[in-house]
Amino acid sequence: QAQSSALQGPPLAQELRSRHRRRAVAEMESKVEAEVSQMSETTSDQHPSHSCRGPRPSGGDVFGGLTVGEAIHPKGFASRLRPGDCLGDLADALASSGRTAMGVTDEEGNVVGMVTVNDIMRAYFEGFPADRHIADWLSSGEARAPWDNLKRMVVRPSDLLSEVAEKMVANALRGDCACHHVIVKEDMGHLHGVVSSHDLVSAFCHHDMWKHHPKFPDMFAPPDAEEDASLTLVRDVMKNRDRVFTCPPTDTMRSALKILLVTQQNSLLVVDEAGIYGFVTPRDAVKAYAEVESSDVPLAAWLSARPSSMEQRTIAAHARVAEAAELMTKHEVDHLVVVSPGGSEAVGVLSSLDVVLHTKARAPLLRSWPS
Repeated sequence: QAQSSALQGPPLAQELRSRHRRRAVAEMESKVEAEVSQMSETTSDQHPSHSCRGPRPSGGDVFGGLTVGEAIHPKGFASRLRPGDCLGDLADALASSGRTAMGVTDEEGNVVGMVTVNDIMRAYFEGFPADRHIADWLSSGEARAPWDNLKRMVVRPSDLLSEVAEKMVANALRGDCACHHVIVKEDMGHLHGVVSSHDLVSAFCHHDMWKHHPKFPDMFAPPDAEEDASLTLVRDVMKNRDRVFTCPPTDTMRSALKILLVTQQNSLLVVDEAGIYGFVTPRDAVKAYAEVESSDVPLAAWLSARPSSMEQRTIAAHARVAEAAELMTKHEVDHLVVVSPGGSEAVGVLSSLDVVLHTKARAPLLRSWPS
């Protein structure tokens, strides 16, 4: 079994990870409390509850009562692996499908685990060979979603998307297991699929959800909000620049992945004196692992060989969160660089999990519409 000498040993690394987690949790909880308090003051006496299409908890549903089975695109349920498959098979499947996690089942179809892009990132960093079986990884102590942690990550096809969002946020606050994904199990225990935070963001853009309800053009605004008033902006939800880790393009892939693993973040900005050079995320680790790329490759060489338009991953701080959700969905990305209005200076980063956190902040006042 591989040991995490680089990540588990140094006291400085442990303290950095612990300090960052405490600060992130405190900021998350503060933001949730502020959102709920503000909305309670403005809506408690002004907006009576209305019936909502489909099943819903008391008070309405920010996802319009949609369930997992109704809202998520079928591609989210198509992929599964066996314990005897190799880590290289997992990396190839993730890289080719664009998915960020897959369920692992036994021969009878019962769920025995889940593996994500973060697992491949860790395996790549730790030097796990691509021919090692997934079963070995799940039992190595390094996996983020082994069998004994699955209970907190399981939902049913009939569960509401709002409940899925709450589960993801709860797991994010705990910080000891995968939080960007949940596994969907049928009543008999068989795998139905995996839902990611990106899938929830895509559900915000679900055409059928809003096309019959023009009175509510912005699902992130309080009910009956006046035009352009009280709309949630990206700057209200993003991670500020002082919470975003960066590195220069001269650093290696390995050093970048170490930052991501130690800080438990899923994005790293690559910057130089000229500005933003690019992003490094766990998806890069998946591609590098699948392509048998050395972890010593300089980030400049890695990113230049895989050019991507930063315009597709950039959004202004004053844009609405709904616009960010549409951009993430259109280009199938989980992270956006947030820039100052009318400029190119990076002021923060917005992730799909940040957007999900915001829906949870509004969950106690889940919005609804007249039937």
